[in-house]
Amino acid sequence: MIKVGVLNLQGSVVEHMKILEKINEAFLIFIIISSMYFK
Repeated sequence: MIKVGVLNLQGSVVEHMKILEKINEAFLIFIIISSMYFK
């Protein structure tokens, strides 16, 4: 029971990290595009 909970925790952490990476990539792309437009 405890092992399953730990595995679920690790899985959710990994998914959160993936989501954060996608958000960071989108933010970086947005910054690059906006800097290109405002030069």
